[in-house]
Amino acid sequence: MGLQEEVESSYRLIAEHLYNAPFHLLYTQAHEGVTEAQIALQEHILMELRTGKPLQYILGSAYFYNRAFRVTPDTLIPRRETEELCAIVLRYLPPQISLCGLDLCTGSGCIAITLALENAHCTLEALDVSPAALAIARENAQRLKADVAFVETDLYRWEGGARCYDFIVSNPPYIPQIDGKSMSRRVYDFEPHLALFVPTKTPLLPYQRIAYLAARLLKNGGFVACEIYETLGHETAEVFRVAGLKNVSVHCDFWGKERFVLAMKE
Repeated sequence: MGLQEEVESSYRLIAEHLYNAPFHLLYTQAHEGVTEAQIALQEHILMELRTGKPLQYILGSAYFYNRAFRVTPDTLIPRRETEELCAIVLRYLPPQISLCGLDLCTGSGCIAITLALENAHCTLEALDVSPAALAIARENAQRLKADVAFVETDLYRWEGGARCYDFIVSNPPYIPQIDGKSMSRRVYDFEPHLALFVPTKTPLLPYQRIAYLAARLLKNGGFVACEIYETLGHETAEVFRVAGLKNVSVHCDFWGKERFVLAMKE
């Protein structure tokens, strides 16, 4: 997103938050005037923005797949690339069949909730190690009326139960710690490092675990889809091949960067 687009988008979000109405309707409400409370809130928002704090954390919400999700500094801010991951998963799901899915490292719950709402035949289980993030995810699911079961557990210790899954999806931490130095300060200073970074020396660690779980827990014919680090597409794909998964493919995002890996269990 360019600077001008970002400014315009932020302006719309602030206006909708201040006046509690869709942006396209605000012109019809102009005659109602501006309250002192709204002026004070606007000043507070502008003051917070000057610190570099992301607007989504200031407002407490972010839009994902045209739905408002509550976000806090305990959760990542949902991004367009992750919307694309959801679109890929939905495209691969067979129609009119009851399906069971697993979302690993769910954070705010945006992936699991979106998939459950976009495909009424899906039931989702979503895991995360952070109790604070899961509290937000459960709140989002309840408000949006999505049937998702949330489980607090460590990705690296969880072995699954008796259930097998038709698909597994994940946007795990994948940025090598050393690359944090070159990141935007709005991301590095405010978003949760637990959900962003992996050790520099073992950047493929989460994918090795996800591939292991996919090989064990997917039904025959099921698939796994992950968001990945843009410079490690080939290496990440190889992790899934080594785990015995088939038809492994790397997909680019809107910007042309290698961003997703898909693999199937035959």
